[in-house]
Amino acid sequence: MDDLSSLGDPEGMRRLATELSTRAEAVAVTIESLSRRVAATTFEGPAATQLRSAMRAREERGRQAVLRLEAASEALRRTAGRVEDEIDEERAARRRAAERDPGR
Repeated sequence: MDDLSSLGDPEGMRRLATELSTRAEAVAVTIESLSRRVAATTFEGPAATQLRSAMRAREERGRQAVLRLEAASEALRRTAGRVEDEIDEERAARRRAAERDPGR
């Protein structure tokens, strides 16, 4: 039918949302793995305290990154739905216009 690509690409948005979700999951798995490794260390002293403190800070930054990736993914999915609705509405409006003026 008519080119409505200027309204957006819902399928492309969903693909990107899936990629962001996949990356968020990978980050979460990596954080968990590293946290377990640090927790399992058996050394003590200032270096151990420093390592654990640095790891906690990195864990928090990683968790925040996961939350941002997940939020962006969800926003893309919601927006893809709205774009699809707009495309459907535009197609319907064009069909109605064509029915009113068949020679157009």
